[in-house]
Amino acid sequence: MKRVIIRSSLLLVTLCALGCAEVERTPVSPYDEARRYDMDQLMEAPYGFGIDMEKSKDGIHHLVVNMDLAEGAFFLSPHSSSGSKGRFSVTLDDNDLVILDSMFTETPRSVQVFDSHRSVAGPVNRVKEDTRYAYPLYVVSQDDFEVFGMISFTIEPRCTFEQIPFTILQRNGKLTVKTVGC
Repeated sequence: MKRVIIRSSLLLVTLCALGCAEVERTPVSPYDEARRYDMDQLMEAPYGFGIDMEKSKDGIHHLVVNMDLAEGAFFLSPHSSSGSKGRFSVTLDDNDLVILDSMFTETPRSVQVFDSHRSVAGPVNRVKEDTRYAYPLYVVSQDDFEVFGMISFTIEPRCTFEQIPFTILQRNGKLTVKTVGC
């Protein structure tokens, strides 16, 4: 046992005497990369958003959400694996008046990358630039109505779960959308 301690001590002394070469740390995670940006801005205002209703040439309504990200901010795309928590999502309260189609478009389309963060350690689709989501919306009722919905996602690197309530209104045949309480 004494020999092991002596050998270990000699090895440690030898390594210290030789000096340690300084190793440049390269970012391995977007959480590390975020340190290069204005952290005050990333914590205070990491994103902006807009929500609107558009009608296509074929008469289909689209619920459109535009996400504007500050430099260094990001969130997980709905295209990330189902095991990923905090993915961007748009949902409506249960109703029989309007149907939100799950076949949305994401522009630009996110790309799958490997996230090395210890809580993920797997493939994700990370959104790091301004992105537009368009969800087809099928109106079932011609009557006036109001249906509530929610946009939710985790914004990084602030690491907060964001929930943005909105309402879809139909009045006199005109369909509109607006945020609630924002």
